[in-house]
Amino acid sequence: MDFKLTKISLALASSFLLFGCGGSSSDEPEVEKTPVVVQPVETAELLELDQAIEHVNITEGTMYYVDVPEDSATLTVSMAVGLANESLGDPDIYVRFAEKPTAGEAGNFDCISYNGADWSEVCVIDQPQAGRYYVLVDAAGAVNDGTLWASTSLFSNAKTCEVPVNIRAQDLTDDELTQACDVLAETKVRFDEVLNSGVAPEFQTPVPNDLNEFTDINIFANLTNHKAWMGYLFDSNNESGIYYETAPTEFYHSSIVNTFNGLEWSGGRHIIRSLDHEYIHALDGRYNKEGGYKRDMGWWSEGLAEYLGTYYNEPYQRFETSVSGDTRYTLAEIFDQHNNNGTPSPYSWGQLAVAFLIEKHPSDVTTMLSHMRAGEWDEFNALLTTFTENYETEFVDYYTNDVRAQFEGSAKPLALGEFKKVEGRGGWVYSVEVPEGVSDITIATSGGSGNVALMVNKDTVPHWSYADPIECDTYSEGNAGNEESCSFTDVRAGTYYAVIDSSYSGTDIVDMYITACSGSDCSVELPEPVTLKEITTPELPVSVPLPDPGTIGTCDLATAYYDRTTITAEGFSVTNPTDVPVNLYWINTNGSPSFGTNYATLVSGESYTADYWAQGDRLMITDENQNCLGVAVLNSEDNEYTISDELVADVIELPAPEIGSCDLLEPYTRTSNSAAGFSVTNMTDTAVTLHWVDNATGQMSLGSDYGTLNNGESYSADYWVEGDRMALVDSAQQCLGVLDLGATNNGFVIDSSLFE
Repeated sequence: MDFKLTKISLALASSFLLFGCGGSSSDEPEVEKTPVVVQPVETAELLELDQAIEHVNITEGTMYYVDVPEDSATLTVSMAVGLANESLGDPDIYVRFAEKPTAGEAGNFDCISYNGADWSEVCVIDQPQAGRYYVLVDAAGAVNDGTLWASTSLFSNAKTCEVPVNIRAQDLTDDELTQACDVLAETKVRFDEVLNSGVAPEFQTPVPNDLNEFTDINIFANLTNHKAWMGYLFDSNNESGIYYETAPTEFYHSSIVNTFNGLEWSGGRHIIRSLDHEYIHALDGRYNKEGGYKRDMGWWSEGLAEYLGTYYNEPYQRFETSVSGDTRYTLAEIFDQHNNNGTPSPYSWGQLAVAFLIEKHPSDVTTMLSHMRAGEWDEFNALLTTFTENYETEFVDYYTNDVRAQFEGSAKPLALGEFKKVEGRGGWVYSVEVPEGVSDITIATSGGSGNVALMVNKDTVPHWSYADPIECDTYSEGNAGNEESCSFTDVRAGTYYAVIDSSYSGTDIVDMYITACSGSDCSVELPEPVTLKEITTPELPVSVPLPDPGTIGTCDLATAYYDRTTITAEGFSVTNPTDVPVNLYWINTNGSPSFGTNYATLVSGESYTADYWAQGDRLMITDENQNCLGVAVLNSEDNEYTISDELVADVIELPAPEIGSCDLLEPYTRTSNSAAGFSVTNMTDTAVTLHWVDNATGQMSLGSDYGTLNNGESYSADYWVEGDRMALVDSAQQCLGVLDLGATNNGFVIDSSLFE
């Protein structure tokens, strides 16, 4: 997904998340501010590598310096919010080697970060020189509790490719960087072949005045690191890879891809997520479109990136789109998806529309590109209207017939006794020629990541959507994983077609093989599986050190955090073997406990389990009065937590709160704060009924009976708030007393004193 950062307004208007990336830009107009030109000062404060300066509170431009050692791959400088998650303000940072930078369009700097108010700022310099770099933080009003940090170790390896791309990698080898550069070079070739040579040869130069000559690609070690660093450095919750294009004609322009090694999804197998897809966004912005990201062109941006990137020359996914679900979308609906919450998907149906136009109407695409490059958006939209008026019937025929023919014609030959490596997304078609004299064959898949199904037919290409039966279909066998096999006896000479279908088109299949062999119980020897990589955890500049897996950490962990993912925290449980009751509350990513929802109150011997929590989630363990005892940080290894005697050793049992008189039957003010641990227990032989006291009138709501408590019975609920009042009445509905709920200590006990 491409994503435009404007200076003043950088809201996430919506989230279009499917295969390759997520996020969108705001359609609010850019509001330029006049940069504050700050003259270099005579002194500068030391910024040591990998040692954050916290609690930066400044109201004017402030200079820092950092010393960079020889042979550093990168220098990263960031200004981000602190753990208190206060409003940052609107700083900008300028970095310059050997000399102090100056701010603004006429300033002198090697790198600039010029994002919007309350957005983190980050500069990355490739192959920095050894020596002193100066960092100017332009306060642009005031900076509140900022964290300034510099590092040469975040991206420990880097490479400038033959195409104009700087790759910065958190944990890639030189060979892996070279492979990534090769992927980008191949992507640029196909972009040129399809759009320049194939459609518009005159468009082999950048859009006029576009200054984003280089694209910077930041590759994090894994999804967990990507999620954490995206939150910290870029104020983003992206978990799939994303492209940012900032003001391509302005002095603070940038073209940045953030992605990661998808180890969590591939079981530790190396696969850079959506690399070619995101680079297509950069090429599209550089060669096709005037200005930055346009939300109403999501169908084109994502459709083109899928067509030329993720699924290039692989029509399987286009065919799946055309036959899946009950709804078929028109060109008008595809072009207008930005006004309908991303429906239809700009990825799948956008790809169909892009493919249709490029393959069927290349001259119209040339006209489209002419308008796009010139920023003639009224003319561009008028052209789309003519497409919807003139091409709808042809579009239906395209995705009904042409796409099916492309799918069936995409079979790759697989010889008996051989294997082919299967990597990518979506699905694949193979053809196996069986000669005369062969009686038995086996076609199988094995190894690698993801989950696939295998379909095999003689003479015709099989697919689950076809009415004709499939001779071998492992879908029907309920197979999980990639160990799929179809065996045939008494075979006939001819062609057998094998289709591999991924259970989810967004899953990367890595290091899987398909084999074909003849003979009873035959097999094909496969290469050794790839070496699996370790999934490392992020260490952010201002993070509190995480406890060991399965260990409850300190209450210092109740701070802002950035490493929450959508990966399930397997085997999560909390068990309390102590005699002290405890409560469980989620800590939101801003660091605030959500006391409004008590997920469990555990007394001695009780456990809490749930399967909806994600890795990175934090849960606070408290006493009955919401006093923090510790924090559990969910992870990928061990999520079984036990309340220890040491954890509850300092819990002080407070005396039961007093029951107020009936004079409290008067109007009062409720709050939005939870009334922690609210309960009422009747220790007498007289039945007592509970009624809420209306805060507006002060009268008992006799129509709302919250229960009648006999001896030894209790009532509790977690939806009451601080300030609420509840009346206790006898069988004649005469008031006996009023409970006045507070923020803590709400364990009321009814004893004989109530009737005195």
